[in-house]
Amino acid sequence: MSQTYGVVNIDLRPDGTLLVHVMARTTEGAMILSGLPKVLTDADDDISLGQTVMAATDEAVSTVLPARDLRHNPPDAELLEWLKLPSYAAYAKGVREVKVHGFYEAGALTHVLVTPAHNGGARSGFTPLTDHRVRLDSPTAAQLGAAVQEAFALATL
Repeated sequence: MSQTYGVVNIDLRPDGTLLVHVMARTTEGAMILSGLPKVLTDADDDISLGQTVMAATDEAVSTVLPARDLRHNPPDAELLEWLKLPSYAAYAKGVREVKVHGFYEAGALTHVLVTPAHNGGARSGFTPLTDHRVRLDSPTAAQLGAAVQEAFALATL
């Protein structure tokens, strides 16, 4: 059986809002933002957070975007317009990020990797803190939400 995976970035904005970004592959194989993020205002609810992240990994693994010229049609353009921000650097300022890789076999989620990131600003972007990566096998929504919360405590600016 082949294993597939979906990637989700969860960004904690300075105002406390969580943005859950689905990352999807293009037909050319690039992994890019897929549409606008899911917005959560209650970051303390582990179950709701976990359910949202699980649904986003399901979406990420099942979505294939058409090929596009990323220089002329950058993946963050829709997000920046929606937030009324001039650049990705302006978006990333003060953001803490956690990345979740959801792994699937035969259509079922088998495990996830939850990784906090260091926000290096416009120069270096978000760098995974792999020493703090956590693996969860067949997680419940509550377990996944709690792991994401714990990762945010380790994510750095």
